[in-house]
Amino acid sequence: MIANGSTVIAPLTVEGYCYDLYNLENSYLHLEEEWWDPVTQKDMSIANHLYMVTGDIMLLDDQFTYAMFFNKDLAAVYNLNPYQLVYDDAWTMDIMYEMMKKVAHPGGDGLMDVENGDDTWGMVGVAFDTYQLIMGGGNAQITKDQDDLPRFAMADEANVNSFLSIIDIVTDRSRTAFKETYYSWSSKEGEKVKDFFFNGQALFYPLTIDGVSSDKMRNADIHYGILPMPKYNESQDSYASTINPYHFFVMAIPINNTDNIDKITFCLEAMAYLAKESVTGKYYELTLKLKRFADDDDSPEMLDIIFRNRIVDISVIFNWDDCIQYYNNMFFGNNKGIASYCDTVINAFTADMQKTIDAYQRLAEEG
Repeated sequence: MIANGSTVIAPLTVEGYCYDLYNLENSYLHLEEEWWDPVTQKDMSIANHLYMVTGDIMLLDDQFTYAMFFNKDLAAVYNLNPYQLVYDDAWTMDIMYEMMKKVAHPGGDGLMDVENGDDTWGMVGVAFDTYQLIMGGGNAQITKDQDDLPRFAMADEANVNSFLSIIDIVTDRSRTAFKETYYSWSSKEGEKVKDFFFNGQALFYPLTIDGVSSDKMRNADIHYGILPMPKYNESQDSYASTINPYHFFVMAIPINNTDNIDKITFCLEAMAYLAKESVTGKYYELTLKLKRFADDDDSPEMLDIIFRNRIVDISVIFNWDDCIQYYNNMFFGNNKGIASYCDTVINAFTADMQKTIDAYQRLAEEG
C-alpha cells in the first residue's frame, strides 16, 4: 500500500496506478466500518469509485484537520464561553465575529496594525484560513448528484452566504490580522502576525490539529482551547471542519500488487481495527491532552465533534483549475462579487473536473 498527502495520491488514481477499493476482488476491507471513516469516503469517491481511503489506520488525517483555537484567558476576561455555544449548537460565524469585536482593541498609539505589536486582535492567521472558515458553513466548492458525480457549487446560495459572512470578518482590519494582509506569504518577518496568538494578543487562531504539538503552542504562556469551525447559522445541521489537502493523509493500493490482495487487505483491515481499539484513544489522551488541556475536559469532546463532522473537498484535492486559490483570489481583491467571479472560472473548472470524471469512468470500463 502507499500513504501520502491527498494531493500526492490523487494524480496517481487518475493515471490508473491504484485499485478501485469499492470494486476490488478478493478484498477483506470492510469500508463501511467506522475505523475506515465512512464520512470522508463519500466525499472522495467519484461515480461510486473510490481509490483513496483514510481512517484509524493512520493519524495524519486527524492531525491535518482544521479547528479553531482560542485563548481561554482572553475569553474569561470578557465572560465568553464558546464551549457552551458549541454544545448548544449556537456557535456561528456571527457569534464569533461579535466576540472578536469585544476583544480587539488598539495599543498605545490607538491604531490597529502589526508594527508596534501591542494591539489585541480578534483573530490572526493566514489568507488560506478564509477557505477553511467558509467550509465551516458545510459546503465544499462542489456538490454531488444522485450518480455521485461532482458539479461546481461555489455559486450556490449557501456557499455565497458563507463567503459573504466570512469575507466581512477576514477583511476587517480592526479585528483580523492575516499575514498576507501585511507581508508576502513567504515572509519570515510576517510570522509575527501568527505569534500574536501565542503571545496572548489574539482570541482566535484557525489551525490544523497538529498545532497542539508545535513548539510555539507547547511553550505559549496562555491557556487555550479548541473548537470546531463556526456554523453559518444555527439552522445548519452540523458543524463542519475541513482538511489541509496537502498533508491530509490517505491510503491507496498500487495495481502492481496482483497476487496478494487478500493478504494485503486482511492485514490492512486488522491494522485499522486494532488502531481504532488501541491507538486513536491514546492519541487523544497523550498527544492532545497536553499541559494546556490538563484542566480542560471540553477540548477532547470538541475533537470528537470536529472529526465526526469532517468534510473533504475533492475539488481542492484534485485542484481543478487551481481552485484551491479561488477564495484566496477574492480575499486579496476584497471582492464581494462572488457571482461574477464564479462566471469567470466555471468553464475552466468544469472542463478540468470532467477530465478526472472521464478518467475514472474509463478505468472502470477497462476493469
